[in-house]
Amino acid sequence: MARILGPDNGSAYVFQPSGAPAAGRTATVYSDAACTTLADIAAYQPDLPGTPGTVLGTAQVTTDANGRLTFWWPDVFPAPPLFIRFSVSGPVSRITTDLQEQVNVLAAAFTGFETTASAQAKADAAQAAAIAASAPAGAAATAQTTAIGAAAGLAIVFGGI
Repeated sequence: MARILGPDNGSAYVFQPSGAPAAGRTATVYSDAACTTLADIAAYQPDLPGTPGTVLGTAQVTTDANGRLTFWWPDVFPAPPLFIRFSVSGPVSRITTDLQEQVNVLAAAFTGFETTASAQAKADAAQAAAIAASAPAGAAATAQTTAIGAAAGLAIVFGGI
């Protein structure tokens, strides 16, 4: 199961109504806004920061002395946001995972995939190279320019010479 580090800094700090940090508090993380389904989260391991720890069956996390939620690893799919509540009848807050981590996970998921645009550019470059190889000597430079433009992902089309 793929996991992503959370929470992000924008939703990690918790304050009391007075404005003071909510230090040493325990909260439960949910996967739905109604707070009926516990989120699937794993513990953060300071000694192995890139490796999720054991799954937290209670989905409970705590705040440190500065009111910052401790790190944890939710499941990547369904994608964030998650929801957090500090008491059964307390308010529900939206919380997300680290944005850079989300980008990294998505980038890794698409490594090796080719977009339709880049595949088309390669096909265009191959076609232009074939034309260049079979064209008369005077047309070779034009066909070569076409091949270079197509290889760069540009849609360059010339009429016959």
